[in-house]
Amino acid sequence: MLSASHPLWIHFFLQPSLAITVFRRLLPLTKIVLWVAALYVAFDTVVIRTGFYFNYLEPESIAGSVLLNRTLVEHRVDKSRANVIVLGDSRVGEGFSAKQANEIAKDTKLNFIGCGIPGSTPRVCNYFLRKIDPERTQFSAVVIMTDALTDAEVNEDFVNYKLDLNYCLPLLNWSDLQSFPATFSKPELQERARSLITFPLAFAQTDIKALLLHPIDRARKASLWQSNYANGTDDYAGQSVALPDLELEGAPLHPRDWADIRESIRPQLRDYIALASGYYPRPPVALAKNYHRLWYEKIARAYQAKGVPVYVFLMPRGPYHRKLACPTALAGSLAELSAEGIIRFIPPERYAALEIPGNFFDQLHMNSTGRAQLTDLLAHALMEQKL
Repeated sequence: MLSASHPLWIHFFLQPSLAITVFRRLLPLTKIVLWVAALYVAFDTVVIRTGFYFNYLEPESIAGSVLLNRTLVEHRVDKSRANVIVLGDSRVGEGFSAKQANEIAKDTKLNFIGCGIPGSTPRVCNYFLRKIDPERTQFSAVVIMTDALTDAEVNEDFVNYKLDLNYCLPLLNWSDLQSFPATFSKPELQERARSLITFPLAFAQTDIKALLLHPIDRARKASLWQSNYANGTDDYAGQSVALPDLELEGAPLHPRDWADIRESIRPQLRDYIALASGYYPRPPVALAKNYHRLWYEKIARAYQAKGVPVYVFLMPRGPYHRKLACPTALAGSLAELSAEGIIRFIPPERYAALEIPGNFFDQLHMNSTGRAQLTDLLAHALMEQKL
């Protein structure tokens, strides 16, 4: 006689009729579960894995900005010329004009493509370049910004920058299931990264619901943005507003007089000055060093295999960096990568010289005056390389 304490499988093994009865009762539920799973897999395969959904992604979302820049590259690549992509975050979007650079280089074969993805990081740049240039043959040179000449300047833990998950949503595939989560050090972000790749539908459910509620409106909006983004970027001339020259004092440093500063940017400007002057704690230098080495080297090695150079340049870091006595010489991981010949670092002195308030409209972004100067420097630096 079997007791209730025996494992269930023993009951099934010794009493086959019991197993058959249970199976018959569970069969309808099992069919439902299998049908739901099959529908999910089919929807995921047809809508997500084929890229169909991403054609209608909200263009003003984080992932949408990635796809808009992919569209920009597709529109601007000229196979008859030497394409040079200048890649970074919104500071590249505000601080570099591909249209102006191409005018400067009109007597050469260079074709500059400016690609500023707001809020993006070197990790995002790596996967973005893999997506738009899987064979690493579209560009004659890749130019990537950095906002730190030394590892000690990095003021955020970019290893665990969780917004990178949103940026990478349209850039990842099954082959990244092990490697991408491993680039984060926090277990909860590693788990979210695995879920992003395995169940992208769940990750994007808010946007998918909005799409299903208003499919025609979304399709029109996505089409409009994709059609006009490249030309709109070319025609953008930058912001005309300039910050005033301020006298800084106190601890932490702050402007003696805020009168000439727009009230809307005072909190951001206060934080920028405190961060740049070292008032707030920063991540361990080793963390930033490992992060820089991982992503800049990964990008460079992929292109190095095809004989394509990867250049890194200093994006002017802020309007008052010269007053704050920030580093002006290259040191740390990027200096090592440059010395090893893995990346080519464009000499930073003239770029650091642009770090004055007259070239900025807020604490991070260059205005039209700074944009023109930075574009001129980059265009001539690449022209001198004889690509």
